Amino acid sequence: MDILDMTGNEFATKLGYAYFCPENTNGINFSLEYIERIIEVDWGVALLGVGGDYLSKDFLHEYYLKNQLKNEFSTNNAAVDPIIQKLDCKQNMQSFIDEIVKKMDLETWALSFEKLFYVAIHWLRDNFDDSIDDYQYSFETLWDDFYFISVAHESLFFPPSPPYRPTKRQKKKFDKYLYNWVVFNSHEFLEEEKAKIEREDFHCSEWLEDFESILEGWKMRCYEGEIPQLVKDYEESHKKL
Repeated sequence: MDILDMTGNEFATKLGYAYFCPENTNGINFSLEYIERIIEVDWGVALLGVGGDYLSKDFLHEYYLKNQLKNEFSTNNAAVDPIIQKLDCKQNMQSFIDEIVKKMDLETWALSFEKLFYVAIHWLRDNFDDSIDDYQYSFETLWDDFYFISVAHESLFFPPSPPYRPTKRQKKKFDKYLYNWVVFNSHEFLEEEKAKIEREDFHCSEWLEDFESILEGWKMRCYEGEIPQLVKDYEESHKKL
């Protein structure tokens, strides 16, 4: 089967990186235009997004073509025939993506994982109304889908419970309070995370804590496949320290 005809999980499994992908219980799906408004997309984010079904494989094709236009790589027929271009691009893209997966290091997978989480939080904020039950549940589910990544904190997902059982009249007011509370905390998180992602400082203690959290999350998930060699090599090297 052609890799572009597979599901996102089949695609990631075939190329050997399904281990690094998050779940997607909320059924979130981004367009290229949406995600590019929030972060500078890279191939790590694109591949994890497809593997977790946050992005369609059409996204990869579109992203690949955009890179062609920037002359980062090209096909011989790019300016000749759109039909031939698409066919050649499809064939070359498969080889290209396969090479990218082979060259990705563990820190890049982890940073891309965190970036995708950041975009997913953004999407929840942009696509939910003031129904606190759905809003809160979706945030909690998303955190679970990303294996409780430590970059987030419980206060973002678990607003305080009322000290008393609200009456029907009070409940509407309290629900509105909870909604505003979650919106405020998610905004605060997004601002802090944006600054950290833009720095991409792999040596600061904050990133190292996130990195270890992501590694633990990957190991805790119910994954039946073989642990990637990247992870084995990392763990072996740290046993010697």
